[in-house]
Amino acid sequence: EGSFSFDAISPDGSTLYLIEHVNRKDVAEYQVRAYDLAKDRLLPYVIRDHRSNQVEMYGYPMSRAASSDGRWAYTLYQGSHHSFVHALDTVARKAVCVDLPMDTPPEYVADAHLAIGPGGQNLTVESTVGGILAVIDTERLTLRPRVSDRPASAPAEEAFPWMLVVGA
Repeated sequence: EGSFSFDAISPDGSTLYLIEHVNRKDVAEYQVRAYDLAKDRLLPYVIRDHRSNQVEMYGYPMSRAASSDGRWAYTLYQGSHHSFVHALDTVARKAVCVDLPMDTPPEYVADAHLAIGPGGQNLTVESTVGGILAVIDTERLTLRPRVSDRPASAPAEEAFPWMLVVGA
């Protein structure tokens, strides 16, 4: 019973991961559940980031990516207070949430996409409007430091070529 939608499947096809919508009035409130296909049953526990006390999560899925071996399913969520990437280990039945920087504008997340870099070591969150919003280390499941101290919401500045003017 309840309202469920597809999230991911394990590489061997034994476990189906579902998004359980826990609030009929707000579909953005959800939790991740696992369904054992061999035993034909929904497992009783919630798949969540155990570093947090929060069981239900909140957000709208914007983009998805998967590791080349299918073990990891990454989903970018736009939340009301913050946006994050939900990293689901479809083999170990565990999850980690990686928060995007707090200054990331929601409109940038709305048109962002996820891309896994060569070798699968980086997951990039990139927006056509805001550029690269975050780079996640897929081994540690943490944000990599930004190249510059410029916040994601600030437009890139182009330097005026004064040396060319002076030289001319």
